[in-house]
Amino acid sequence: MNKTNKTGIVVILIIVLIGGAAVFMYSVWQGRQEWPRRFRTELDEFFGEGNWEWVSEETRSSSMFKEGDIHSSYPYSPQIDRMPGKYHVWNIVFTNRNGEKELWVLSDHTMMINHAKNKPLSPGRYSPKQAFTQQLMEISMEAAQEEIKQEILYPLLSEKEADCLDVSISYHNGNPTPEMYDELIKQPWFKANEVMPSDYIDSSLHDFYIWIRAHDYKVDKLTESERQHLMDSLDELEKMLKETYGTDVGYEIYLDEEHKGISI
Repeated sequence: MNKTNKTGIVVILIIVLIGGAAVFMYSVWQGRQEWPRRFRTELDEFFGEGNWEWVSEETRSSSMFKEGDIHSSYPYSPQIDRMPGKYHVWNIVFTNRNGEKELWVLSDHTMMINHAKNKPLSPGRYSPKQAFTQQLMEISMEAAQEEIKQEILYPLLSEKEADCLDVSISYHNGNPTPEMYDELIKQPWFKANEVMPSDYIDSSLHDFYIWIRAHDYKVDKLTESERQHLMDSLDELEKMLKETYGTDVGYEIYLDEEHKGISI
């Protein structure tokens, strides 16, 4: 075999090796982008191992950021790279504490918006794991909010009256810092089927509180006696919140302009 042929074979082998390495690195990179794979251990801890399933995924367009905003630490010209931003959605099914199947969405949309506003090395920029934890926080808050309905609203109000109220766990003093999510995911109570309202309310991680608000359009559909009963429930609502979650519990209740309460 002459020198030229040997050189050709070596070049071909190098190309094959580089191509194989590129495919492997792309596969690794792609897997790192898919949160259900990247954070499988954390999902096992949050939902319970064997209690969740990644059922589908999709890529969506967003009007909240542009593609050019994400990939550079320098401002982009408004004339270039202004395609709508893309983000990922992963659909997760898990069994809740009542034995029922629930479908939840994990999305990196919030992270993409955050990255568009906070360039690399910015103290406000989320890491992927912090953004992932923020998504789990929303799921856990929904579970905790349902417990508030079970413990406070349903014993006091009729189903129709309770349906007029929106219950949420919110927070004062702006959005939590990225570092707060680092601490949140370490909490032993941070699990979808174990979290309780008091876990957030008593937490020193951030200034969490209970927010209860009536929807006018739903209240308008009540009978006069139902509406009066709902409005008259304000004092008992406040009493039950303090008895259940402690006298220092933070809350805001708005039924209408004449029926509202606050405890900060």
